This record gives sequence, C-alpha cells and structure tokens, in this order.
Amino acid sequence: MRFGTRSLEEQECAAAAHWYGENACKMQGIPCRETARAHVRALCSEDGALCGVFCWGPAARAQEAWDAWEEEPETLDISACLRPDLTGHGWGYRAMRTAMRWLQGKTGARVFRVAVPASDARAQQVWRRLDFEPAAAHGSWLLMRLDATPWKDATRPLQEGMAVYPGDPPFSRRLFQRQAEDGWNASAIALSCHTGTHIDAPAHVGLAGTVEDIAPERLNGMVQLLDWDGQRWNNICAGRLLLRLHEKSLTPADARRLLALGVEWLGVDALTLDRGETSWETHRILLRAGVVVLENAAIEKGFEEGWYHMRCLPLLLPGSDGAPVRLLLRRETKR
Repeated sequence: MRFGTRSLEEQECAAAAHWYGENACKMQGIPCRETARAHVRALCSEDGALCGVFCWGPAARAQEAWDAWEEEPETLDISACLRPDLTGHGWGYRAMRTAMRWLQGKTGARVFRVAVPASDARAQQVWRRLDFEPAAAHGSWLLMRLDATPWKDATRPLQEGMAVYPGDPPFSRRLFQRQAEDGWNASAIALSCHTGTHIDAPAHVGLAGTVEDIAPERLNGMVQLLDWDGQRWNNICAGRLLLRLHEKSLTPADARRLLALGVEWLGVDALTLDRGETSWETHRILLRAGVVVLENAAIEKGFEEGWYHMRCLPLLLPGSDGAPVRLLLRRETKR
C-alpha cells in the first residue's frame, strides 16, 4: 500500500477522533476540534480513502502523556494513528514515513517528539525505524525524539595541490579508464595514509596497534569543540575533544594534562598536533595511553564552540599506521 496526505474533511473528524482512542497509539486528544483543525492532516490511500491522521503542535499532545515534559525550543510535537483495520499488518512504518516527509517539508522543523505507550513495542519499533530515540519515560508513556538537524562535513577535500605534512607524497588522482575509449570513467588515487583529515594509530610512532584495532564505538559519539589558547583547562569536560589550535601546538606537558582530565579521543585542525616537535613525544604519550588521535579536521569556519554529535569513519586499512577519515558533525540541539 502507498500512502499520501490530504486535508481532513469535516465528516471524517468523528472517525479520526475515535481511532485515537482505539488504535495502538491510544492518544486521548481529539485532533479535529475546530481550534486544532489547522494542524491536522489525513493519511490516505492512492484512491483517497482515509487511512489515518497525524497532527502537530499543541493538538498532538495528550494531556496525560505530556504533563511531565516541558516544551523544548524549536521542537515540534507530533502524534499519528492508523485506521484500526490497518494496524498489525506492517503498514505503520510506511504511513508514518509519509507523515514525517510531509511535516519536514511543510514545517521546516528539525527536531520532533512523539509520545508512545510504553507497553506498545510495535509502535516504538515504527518510530525507531524513523530514527526516533527514547528520550524520557513517564507512567505508561515513553517520549521519543528525532533530531534531524543536518550533518556538516568537517573533512578536508582530497584534491591535487592540497597541503600535506612536509615530506609526505602529494595527493594525486588520475583517470586510468575514460568514457570515450572504455565506455566508463575510473580513477586511481595516490596518497599518504596521513593525508587530509585522518587518524593516527599507535603504529605511527612504532607502538603496537594499527587502524583495525580501534573500535568503531570509540570513534563515534558526542564530542566537545573548543577554541584552544593553551589555558582553558577548566573548560574541558569531555572524553572526546576537538581543538581549534589556531596555529598553536600541543606539548608533552599538555598531553599529560589531557590524559589526567580523561581525554580518550583528541582531534585538532592542524596538519599535526605537535607542530615543530621532532621527537614526536606528544604523539607518543597520547598513543601509548590509547588515545585516538585525529588531525587536520576542517573546523576553522562554520563550527561554533560547543557539543556535537560526531561520526568519524576511517578507511579500514588492516596493518596501517593511519587512515583518512570522513568526519561529520551535527550540533547538539538545546533542550
């Protein structure tokens, strides 16, 4: 079944309100009362038959479910239900996906909340498949939340002429097959494992441990971004730390202090975190302690200080001392 959306007709209101009380969502509000009609829409089949309803804003809130939760700035509360005879047949995901696409396009909202009965595992699964995550529980209700704030790329583009560490080979890309002669284009690239935005493995300084030994969960999660002046030690409160060095360098003493503060993942915007140091002692201290080191993040512009969701995805190069990564950041939304 394919779903669409349309306006909810006046004569359909009673049925829709009845479904809100009977179907799996069990929301208690009456979404089509006159004061809320502007924020209610029908889910329909290809022939226009009413299959469900969804609503947003205050109209979406069942009082018994929402009393425990405060409003969040720039967050849209939603609710939805299907016609009772359609529930339990696997249509929930398609229907709610249709509703979410319409809401995202129409309202421009990026953060959404929905209250789901805590006992309704099927409804929770539908919303999880739409990337909603459990946020809070109250009585018989579970509040689920979606943050659809766009990800921003903090990766250096790999291109000819880009800056590389002194002595490293330059990046190059060449076509070895061409559309005109071969029927398609195919490129080959040449680069150091430490070109662009990259991680260092312990093997980079002669220690045991290569790229595949770094668990993915250590590379992804929340990260704190700070402008670094060498003095802001009291501002560090995260295990994952991303520093804008502003052409400064980290010293061995800095590395030891970062370890004492519990830093386990350290990223910088410079080609290297210990610029000008020939002994690589800062690297050794951090890598020996198991800290993941990332260098050359593209965070000079477009990223404010604060907390970010991070996706750090290195190439899987077994046995390698480092690997280029794709670094994505998404600003934590205020609650």
